[in-house]
Amino acid sequence: MFVTARTLAAGLLVALVAVSGSTAPVPADRAKAEKELAAVAAKLHGSWRGGACEGTITFCENRTYSWTGIGPGGDCHEGTWTLRGDPTQPTLVIV
Repeated sequence: MFVTARTLAAGLLVALVAVSGSTAPVPADRAKAEKELAAVAAKLHGSWRGGACEGTITFCENRTYSWTGIGPGGDCHEGTWTLRGDPTQPTLVIV
């Protein structure tokens, strides 16, 4: 019975610590990476024209995009975009 009570007490302690969730400051490396990603994102703003059937994609500052002139039918797409990952090799996510 004593082992069970100790295990229960340890489990409650872990649960209380997990629920309270202290808000730690953002590490300096992470803040630096976010700032660098924002700088890369600023370079994307504007229109980019592709080759035949690739169309023109325009990235706006409010994280939206429009892609026009896609394929032989001139399809259009609109949505949101973001950058993720390492600032030296970011990944463009278009939704």
